[in-house]
Amino acid sequence: MGLGYATEAASAALSFGFERLALSEVVANAAVGNSASTRVMERLGMSHHPRDDFDLPGRAEGHPLRRQVLYRIAAGKWLKK
Repeated sequence: MGLGYATEAASAALSFGFERLALSEVVANAAVGNSASTRVMERLGMSHHPRDDFDLPGRAEGHPLRRQVLYRIAAGKWLKK
């Protein structure tokens, strides 16, 4: 695949959040190992700090979607693009 649709859609969502809703920050998460999603977040300038990663409530130990990575971007960083 790799046609850029996910990045384009995520970019539009960030623009809406920051420009129309005046959010100060947007966060996104993906399952550990979901490299396609993490590449999109990184391409958009979002940053990852391992201390923010978390386990999804209700997911059993060992479930492949339990551990999530969290990325974030502040309005000031996005609006400078």
